[in-house]
Amino acid sequence: MGLALSTSVTAVLSVLLLLSALRKHLGKLKLKSGNWEWFKTLSATAIMGIVVGFGVRLLPVMSGGTLQTLILTAGLVLAGAVIYTLSHAIMKTMFFTDMTGVIKNLLSGRLKGLK
Repeated sequence: MGLALSTSVTAVLSVLLLLSALRKHLGKLKLKSGNWEWFKTLSATAIMGIVVGFGVRLLPVMSGGTLQTLILTAGLVLAGAVIYTLSHAIMKTMFFTDMTGVIKNLLSGRLKGLK
C-alpha cells in the first residue's frame, strides 16, 4: 500500500511540475475556467474509487487461487471503468462529450472504409 501511495503522490507532483514548466513556455493556461470540469472529474474518480474499494473489501479477491484472484481483479477493473464512464455521462463532462465524438469519428471512418 505504501508503494501505491508513493506512486500516486509522485504522479501528482509530476503533473504539477509539468504544468508549471508548460506555463513558463506558453504563458497563462486559463486552468481556472475549467474548475467545474475538474470538480466533475474528481467526483467521478471518487465515486469509482469508493465503489471499487467496497468491492475489494466485499469480494474474496486475495483469499482464493490465482485464477480466482485474476477473475475478480479483472471484474473490479471492468466495473471501475464502467462506473467511471457512467459517472462522466451522467455529469455530462466535456471529457465524455469529446471522447464520444472521437469514438464516433473513428467508427464512421472505419465503416466508410468497409463500403
